[in-house]
Amino acid sequence: HGDAVRAVTRDGKLTTDTVSFLSLADAAAVGTFVRITTEGGEVVTLTPEHRLPVGEACCGTLKQAKDVERGETIWVAAGGGGADPAPQRIAATTRVEAKGLHSPVLTHGAFPLIEEACVAEAACSRAGVVTAFDSLGYVDLASYGVPLLEPICEAMGMCSAVRRLLLGSGGSYVQIR
Repeated sequence: HGDAVRAVTRDGKLTTDTVSFLSLADAAAVGTFVRITTEGGEVVTLTPEHRLPVGEACCGTLKQAKDVERGETIWVAAGGGGADPAPQRIAATTRVEAKGLHSPVLTHGAFPLIEEACVAEAACSRAGVVTAFDSLGYVDLASYGVPLLEPICEAMGMCSAVRRLLLGSGGSYVQIR
């Protein structure tokens, strides 16, 4: 909560946004994930229900990771620079057992860039695959609601209660199988 992260706007422009108090993170969660590899060699591992922009333009059409197919276009922002994301075709999708659940809800409704951990830091490009925490409707709702809600709940010391109200007692809107 509160970290600034690289992200992409609805019209495909590179930006930064802030991780909101509604984000989820459970580094110990284990489950079946979808690993997507692009023809450009980028790799991202997502829960099957996690969404990402697909198609010829970023970022108006979303699909769940479990539904993307070889040959479809996803969006990748190169590491280390300020270039807007570019399309890359999916070379392969596989199911893998993995650890770690992260679903960043960004304060202003931007799409977070997910960067795979680098095995060899010197060879790491730190490119990021453009993703979305939910459907476009909920991303749009968050872009209007979170900037209003977060300062109020922080001022009143009620963010934990608001989080429980919105996410339920389990504090989760994503289910891992």
